[in-house]
Amino acid sequence: MCHPNTDASLCPECLEAQKRSGIDVKRLLWQLTQFKYEYYPQSQELSDKEIKYLCLSLSRYSKGEIAYYFYKHKIPTMQELAACKDIERQIKNLNSEMSNRIHKYIKRLMNLTNENQRMPPWKNITEFLEKSGYKIAQTCTSTRQVNLMLVESDISADELQSFLKNRGYHSKISRVIEH
Repeated sequence: MCHPNTDASLCPECLEAQKRSGIDVKRLLWQLTQFKYEYYPQSQELSDKEIKYLCLSLSRYSKGEIAYYFYKHKIPTMQELAACKDIERQIKNLNSEMSNRIHKYIKRLMNLTNENQRMPPWKNITEFLEKSGYKIAQTCTSTRQVNLMLVESDISADELQSFLKNRGYHSKISRVIEH
């Protein structure tokens, strides 16, 4: 189980979600744990099921694949999913269960205050998370990476650096050559 409040490593589902979505899952889990505590003060952490549901959703698995995962403990092949007779019921039950759990915390994070407002699609949630600073910064595998960028614009070096930072690039502008 993942523990967002400790330095414990992420579970395989969380690692996959982080890799596929580019979202800082540990930070997201920590924030959602805070919201859960606001709603349910007796709860100290997200449950294993809540974490797996969140991470499988961030990995962009379908509702059917996620429901099957909780039913059979594995991601199904297309044939296995098609052969599952009661998958629609499982999807409905899981969605209902998560509406007062992960869906509620995500909606709180997104400031969707209307109780009757539907949960946005996971694509939109991921875009929101990226824009809200949950995107993992791109890292370089070499000790030093140098890029030359020629920009013809009226913006300053500070504005350019801010622009790049807001898009997940950590850079240092070392020289500006003016014409």
